[in-house]
Amino acid sequence: MEKSEVIALAKKNNLEIDFIDYNIAFRVGNTVAVNEDLLKYDDYCRTTLNHEFRHTSENKFMKKDLAMDIFEGSLITCLFFAFKHPRAFRQFLPFGKYKNKWFIDLNLIIVYGIGLIALCIYLGLAL
Repeated sequence: MEKSEVIALAKKNNLEIDFIDYNIAFRVGNTVAVNEDLLKYDDYCRTTLNHEFRHTSENKFMKKDLAMDIFEGSLITCLFFAFKHPRAFRQFLPFGKYKNKWFIDLNLIIVYGIGLIALCIYLGLAL
């Protein structure tokens, strides 16, 4: 995908695009930050952009956003991308820094919490 095509898709959704060299993609308010390396993978780029465009512009916890993060997308595809572009592993941290402001990804904390509870239950039942 070309940068101009990504910018046009964002404008169509009344959003702005910021090209970055870390993470995969994330949304902060009305801006979608996209790893430039994502443009090399046309289908994955389109899928990721559509996912980010559907997130709410609220900078707080929203059930809709959590459901999208849990049930949409492919963790395997994200991991393949991250192994090819190691700076993308920052996507899996529950906190980050964007334009000199720190943020916490509450959805990721909840997902990790659910995983930890499931692991504890599994290990408890296995004993």
